[in-house]
Amino acid sequence: MLFEALVKNGMPREHSPIAAMLMEHDQGRAFVKAMETATLEALNGQTDREQIIADNALAYGALLRGHISKEDEILYPLAERGIPDSMRYDIIAGYAAAEARTTADFTAKYEAVVVGYEQE
Repeated sequence: MLFEALVKNGMPREHSPIAAMLMEHDQGRAFVKAMETATLEALNGQTDREQIIADNALAYGALLRGHISKEDEILYPLAERGIPDSMRYDIIAGYAAAEARTTADFTAKYEAVVVGYEQE
């Protein structure tokens, strides 16, 4: 929603903060996929997957720290300056619609995962 609004208001999709953020989204998905694959392999009896999981988790954490910083310090200030108030309602409505598509089970599942890790 936000990227489309930025493009509609003149920010190029390529060679821009949008392109950088999308690239990092892809990198993040690759780290998560590698962790998932190694975890499933470990559950199926393959040994020595712990390092793969740990390496990808650390890389993902580092990526997220930098990514969130870029959002907070670059992307969101650009959006605040570049997106007119008239478009903001539609962006917020789009976020709400996306959130509504997630099931309660999905949210509860991942909240339970976080609680479990916090307890460990």
